[in-house]
Amino acid sequence: MRVAMRTMALFALAAALVSAPLLMGGAPAAPDRKAEAALRELERRSGGSLEVRWHAGTNTPAELKGALTRPSAHTPEWIAYEFLESVKPLYGLSRPRAQLQVTDVIRSSGGAAEVRLRRMLYGLPVWGDGLTVRIDARGVVREVRGRMRPHLERETFRLRKHAKVTEREALAAALDAAAKRGLVYDAVVVESCYLPTEPGTPLVYAVRFRRESAGAETAVVFVHALTGRLIEN
Repeated sequence: MRVAMRTMALFALAAALVSAPLLMGGAPAAPDRKAEAALRELERRSGGSLEVRWHAGTNTPAELKGALTRPSAHTPEWIAYEFLESVKPLYGLSRPRAQLQVTDVIRSSGGAAEVRLRRMLYGLPVWGDGLTVRIDARGVVREVRGRMRPHLERETFRLRKHAKVTEREALAAALDAAAKRGLVYDAVVVESCYLPTEPGTPLVYAVRFRRESAGAETAVVFVHALTGRLIEN
């Protein structure tokens, strides 16, 4: 159940709802003033149509819905970035155009579009973090959903950003693990990324095993890029 409500009511419910894994219509614990101001302005712009779901694990919106912008004739990418620039405190972002990379733009025959973006950190993707922005045929942002861990640059400022383990070594370790698990696959893809679910958001190799014949991913094995340690998924 989603509930549209004014900004003051959103934040008033925070204390009662922070224990839930996903906050439906409530607000994050201890929101900062910039986030509160951004939410208040978004509520005003939406003309009271704003609906919010909060993700308790990140204290950022899991979903925003409503008439979130005015109509625009610009490209979907431009509209998405301009909107995210206006609400960046809600997601703990400072430079959305540098921190979010467009991975896909899906246009419908009626003129609507869906822009998919992934979170970038020091030039590499953050595993599992990203947003999808849905825009109607008039160029109005109608929905934003996804997961975004805030202030990653601040939290990982002293993080080592260069791998000690080579991609070939990581692949060998992952293939060995796949053999022991009896995985069935016919394609393997290796990608460097940051893993925010691990303490310290380490640099890792994500080794993805796929069944191309079935069009599905069977498993992902993470290999720590500094130690070569396998990280359980």
